[in-house]
Amino acid sequence: KRNKVTKMYNRWIICFKDNREKTEKIWETTITIDYGFLDIVKLLPYNNHLYAICNGDNLVRENSQDDWWLKKYNEQGIEDTINWDKHIDGIGMEDNPTDAALDSEGNLYVVGFGQGISGKDKSKIYPSEDWWLKKFYPDGSEDIKNWDKICYKYEKIEKPTSIVIDKDDNIYIGGFTFQNYYSCWWIKKFDKDGNEDPNWDLVIELTENHDEITCMAIDNDNYLYVAGFGTNLIGEDTGDDWCIIKIDPLGKRD
Repeated sequence: KRNKVTKMYNRWIICFKDNREKTEKIWETTITIDYGFLDIVKLLPYNNHLYAICNGDNLVRENSQDDWWLKKYNEQGIEDTINWDKHIDGIGMEDNPTDAALDSEGNLYVVGFGQGISGKDKSKIYPSEDWWLKKFYPDGSEDIKNWDKICYKYEKIEKPTSIVIDKDDNIYIGGFTFQNYYSCWWIKKFDKDGNEDPNWDLVIELTENHDEITCMAIDNDNYLYVAGFGTNLIGEDTGDDWCIIKIDPLGKRD
């Protein structure tokens, strides 16, 4: 909600007790930004703690524009502002988280994009947007050595939109890139130490138009289910149509 007088944006988080007979509020808190846009991308509970993945305007400095904002709360709703409350910016342009997931040890993986962070098109006024992949430990420290990854293929807008983690703590990230001037599905796989599986650098072109992954899920046998859309998959003028595919543990489409 935006206050029209102060120009402040607020977002509320309310924690309820899991009781079917009676709705009981345990705690609530407000996230506020002085001026500009603010949004909560995802909430992730873990061991009675809560991670809030957000983005907001000019969090790092006056003209940093869109920035990542990562927060952590304990079971009473008290925020850990010493080890968390992280503001992340690339080169001062459009940088946003898009999804996040936790592994079995409680490590947090956040995916999103940063504009111009790869440096591949510095001469452009509005550089391309590249995949940006990060890992944080529960104490708030970041694994910069093995992660903090920037992924791209072309001088185009490329964004990750979904992340899932299997029972062996392998990380799957899906989104879109460009091929032959058209956006298409792009899926990558890493282990928890940041090593990429070369069999999983998958580019899937559904149509010669705009295709994009919207969400993914993984089963207990490590089969990956990917959902999204492609243009005119059903007919000549059907527009954006749903598509779901299944990929086996070796990276082959079922």
